[in-house]
Formats: sequence, structure tokens, C-alpha cells
Amino acid sequence: MSEVAIYKEIPKWFESQVSVAIGWIKCGDEFLFLQRSSKSRDPFVWAVPGGKVEQDETPLQGMVREMQEETSLNLQAELIKDLGAFYVKTPEWRYTYHMFFIEFQKKPQVVITPEHHDFKWMTLSDCQKMPLMVGQQETIQEFNLRIAHEGC
Repeated sequence: MSEVAIYKEIPKWFESQVSVAIGWIKCGDEFLFLQRSSKSRDPFVWAVPGGKVEQDETPLQGMVREMQEETSLNLQAELIKDLGAFYVKTPEWRYTYHMFFIEFQKKPQVVITPEHHDFKWMTLSDCQKMPLMVGQQETIQEFNLRIAHEGC
């Protein structure tokens, strides 16, 4: 049994501790993954870029800000597809996960900050061989369901 549970509808007992906004950046058949730095709470694990939504932001604004901070990518709102939100429970956290999708025709230049150790463009099957952040495996499955439904 997985330590992570995903809920498409918010359970009555669920109280989100934080909202996160995540950007699934695709080019060809690869996605952008970032490896957390050795100084982070979860060192050297891989995840798609994103982070906490600030109190005065919409999820879209939070994702655009996090993307710029983490990768130096300046995203245009009209290129971003909102795949909706769901609710995640891990052993340590309960959070609302806002999922966004951006597709590029050619790989943009990525510049990471000290918050991350490395970045890679990987297929979703290749990333399964990497140490992933807690919950990333489950959100990959949810991403696949939503992206198939959207026909992207």
C-alpha cells in the first residue's frame, strides 16, 4: 500500500496545509525534471518544477513565479494549459496540487538556482529509474490520466 493518497474530490476530513502549483514542461517526448540540492529538505530527489502558492497569488501566478525562480523560464499565460487540481496526502503533508502543462517545440534554456543541484529532460518512463520526490510517482500517474483526457 502506498504512503501517498490522491483524491480527485476533497474529502470532508481533508484540510490542506499548503497549495502547490506544478508546471509539467514538455518538449518532444521529454519532460523537465529538477534535482533538489544537498541542502534541501529532500536532498537529491527529482521532481517537476513548481512550489508553494503564496497567499496573494492565484495558482497560475504561483506556478509562473516558481518556474521563473527555479528555471529562469518566463512563461506566457496563453501557452499554459490548466489541468485542474487534486488533493494529496503523504505521511507528512496534506496539500492541494494545481497541475499545469506547457509544451515547447524546442528545448528552452534552463538556468537553475542553488535550490537545485541539476536538471534533466527525461521521458516519463526514464524518470521512473531516478529517485523521485515523495508523491511524484502518484502525480505522474494522475498527469498521464489528465493529459490523455485532454488529448495533448
